[in-house]
Amino acid sequence: MKLVTLPLAKLIIKYIARHDKKRDQKLKSIADINPNYLFDINYFKDDKKSHLFDFYKSNDENGMTIIDIHGGGYVYSYKENNFYINDFFAKNGFNIINTNYTLFDGSINIKDTIKEMARLINYLHDNNDKFNIDFNNLIIKGDSAGGHIALLLALAITNKNIADYYDLELPKNIKINKIILNSPVYDYEMLYNLAKKFMNKKTLNYFFGPKVDLNFINENNPSYLIRNNLVKVNFNIFVSTSYNDFLNSHSLKLKSECFDKVYLDFTFSKDKSINHIHNIINMSSKEGMLTNNKIINFLTSTSVNK
Repeated sequence: MKLVTLPLAKLIIKYIARHDKKRDQKLKSIADINPNYLFDINYFKDDKKSHLFDFYKSNDENGMTIIDIHGGGYVYSYKENNFYINDFFAKNGFNIINTNYTLFDGSINIKDTIKEMARLINYLHDNNDKFNIDFNNLIIKGDSAGGHIALLLALAITNKNIADYYDLELPKNIKINKIILNSPVYDYEMLYNLAKKFMNKKTLNYFFGPKVDLNFINENNPSYLIRNNLVKVNFNIFVSTSYNDFLNSHSLKLKSECFDKVYLDFTFSKDKSINHIHNIINMSSKEGMLTNNKIINFLTSTSVNK
């Protein structure tokens, strides 16, 4: 009998949501919002919350724009949970696209998500008179499951064969030099095989999508694509993890398989509150501030010290 059933998984998601709400209440009031921030822009022109994004225009622009893709195990969270970290980056000169995407519910999979993110990019490009984004200075950031999405999106933008796999038509003038991954899912097969040990079929479909097999998992697995030389990594990567991060093996594997492109920030604190996406959840901690300042230095430096 599998330990994780769908009702239990949904109960855990509700618990995490309550925890996130308590965390955000401890932070400063959202009432003090920069008037240059625009909220709830729809990149599909429909009425779905999953197709909304926010645009945070920095008062001290450095010319770079970050597209931020939140985490949440593919099934949970919204852009609002990343308000504070993105406010931090906006105050340090970066324009921010803080986006939602359709959460998995057993009817969609990662391939659908990449198509959504490509649609977001096309919307930004087609409406750039409103945003003034320099697409030669575009950065993609993702946390946890969002890190998986961010890396696949960056690979699709920079590798025509991957764009063709997802059937994407992207603007020609996009250039990705650097991306940011916080506690990312990197080896999708490793995650899938672990989930199969504990989840029944219905729960597995909820988290990974319907009719998913190992072939599909590897087609959407950055580790598989990179180690088999099916893609070129034409950008530098900042990846953060910690001693207590349950996904730290993914970050370490990314470093080992793509060592010449990856700056690894591994936080060794034994403090159990410094764990998964520590620089998002505990961004005011010493470790969180240090990691986020390293990200700024990584993005603004012309050289990358790996």
